[in-house]
Amino acid sequence: MTTLGLIRHGVTDWNLEGRMQGQTDIPLNEEGIRQAMKLARRLADDGMGWDAIYSSDLMRASETARFIAEALNLGEVRRDNRLRERGFGLAEGLTPAERESRFGARLAELAGIETEEQVLERGKAFLDDILAMEANRILVVSHGGFLKRFFTLLVPDLPDVHIGNASLTIMKLIDGKWQVQLHNCMAHYETAIPAAE
Repeated sequence: MTTLGLIRHGVTDWNLEGRMQGQTDIPLNEEGIRQAMKLARRLADDGMGWDAIYSSDLMRASETARFIAEALNLGEVRRDNRLRERGFGLAEGLTPAERESRFGARLAELAGIETEEQVLERGKAFLDDILAMEANRILVVSHGGFLKRFFTLLVPDLPDVHIGNASLTIMKLIDGKWQVQLHNCMAHYETAIPAAE
């Protein structure tokens, strides 16, 4: 039985500023690092025994994955560019007001945004590869926009909600159908992280 732990990266300065990140390589900020550490602690304490961790190759996701991999002794993070955020072309780095000013209602047409179909295609290719492997408890660290679309491949009628930074969604493949065990959970935010010695 395959279990996927699907994680959005920790927060970045661009998240807080409302800037469209897309495939621009932005690091976690200090709060994003704390979020990743809290999630890593939660996963280490939950006793599920994850087998492997995959991540988008973009810094904010791979940094989040590194904290988790270290806490769970999973070894090297397996980076995969198919897990990248949707590409937003010329709109990347812009705030909502800047996007409106520059593109107006023609954002998708003028900015060179990756299509929904392209995002789903690479998500499906990744999923097919994962399902062909022996490891059956797999963590995947990616991005909010990508994950929303990836979720539709697994559970088409899942509610369309904002995916929180460093949130955890768990889905299990049972009798050929994906079952949601946990969705967009951020309960670990309430956990204190000890100060560094």
